[in-house]
Amino acid sequence: EKLYTEAMNQIHHKWGILLDLYAGTGTIGILLARHFDRVYSVEIVEDASRDGQKNAQKNGIANINFICNKAEVFAQEFLDRGGKADTIVIDPPRDGIHPSTLPNILSFGAREIIYVSCNPATLARDLEVLVGKSRDEKTLDLPQYKITDVTPVDMFPHTHHIEIVV
Repeated sequence: EKLYTEAMNQIHHKWGILLDLYAGTGTIGILLARHFDRVYSVEIVEDASRDGQKNAQKNGIANINFICNKAEVFAQEFLDRGGKADTIVIDPPRDGIHPSTLPNILSFGAREIIYVSCNPATLARDLEVLVGKSRDEKTLDLPQYKITDVTPVDMFPHTHHIEIVV
């Protein structure tokens, strides 16, 4: 009975705050929302944020906020207001994470970062900073992460394009 109770507590445990950066229509944040107390879905394209909000409302997801802003601006403002993040999902465009966003992402000290990439070159560049191999004065003393899983996903068969989840 004790093991059952512990297992049920883990199943129903919420994992705090999720930041979904470069979120598009917020699909990832919406899908993960039931596991978190609060989700912040950040996307610069206003129509995408609006569509995500409609999708969340239609599906009864009430713990997600859609923010139409640049990821680098949101991350800095969120940190300045004392915002915390337990998990961060990053799904940037082909150019990768904006360089000014990386120190802020590290400053959150999140338990985990999930990086979804459509460009292996910018993924490698950004991961070097996240794992501490390539640091500058802004990121030198910030937390480092280790890569625990890399999953390539062939979303576009018969093309050279591939998605990678790290």
